Amino acid sequence: MEENVEKQIAACDDRPASNKRGVERLYTADTLAEKFEQYLAWARENPRKSYKTTKKGTVLADIDRPLTLISFCQFAGITMNTFRAYERRGETMRVQCTRVRERIEADQLEGALAGQYSQAIVARVLKLADVSEVVNKSESDRIAEMSDEELQKELEKLKAR
Repeated sequence: MEENVEKQIAACDDRPASNKRGVERLYTADTLAEKFEQYLAWARENPRKSYKTTKKGTVLADIDRPLTLISFCQFAGITMNTFRAYERRGETMRVQCTRVRERIEADQLEGALAGQYSQAIVARVLKLADVSEVVNKSESDRIAEMSDEELQKELEKLKAR
């Protein structure tokens, strides 16, 4: 009986299902993988244009189109919320969404390391930014933290001046 349940779950995972409102989902794990391959081909065939300054002057040059999850979702005709819902739906779909996300993040990281993309922006997008807190204590903060004995010594130093 347990095997039948697992087969039913697997079957549901591979076919478009209706959401709570009865609207059919656009993608299965396989069709999402196909759409992602189409997106990769489209990104290669449609580079972005950028002005580059050379010795001959300013020219319009092709640059590789950066891969982003947002642009993939737009290409696929789904929203980011839909993609996130796919990530929570069945093992096969979850694995495919993870592959998509990891391929995009790898492209972003490699592009930043190669100097193609802004390292600061990629670090922020991938949540890799090192956040450090800068503490600047004022003199009044330093005095407020002193014990009575330390305050007394500090007063004597000031009087001696």
